[in-house]
Amino acid sequence: SINPISLETLFLLNMTNSKRNTILKITLSKNTLIIQKNIQDLYRIYTRITQVLYKFIQCVKVV
Repeated sequence: SINPISLETLFLLNMTNSKRNTILKITLSKNTLIIQKNIQDLYRIYTRITQVLYKFIQCVKVV
């Protein structure tokens, strides 16, 4: 048979899980912000490369 868990144990487990969930949510939020910043950086780099390539192509056309 299954040992009955005391209410106190359940309460403590629930508190521990709540704390863990809160920590996970905070971590997820931070990671989401980091990813958004990385995407912005990548887009900036992509835009720069595109501009340079475009200028290069214009120069090659002239020659």
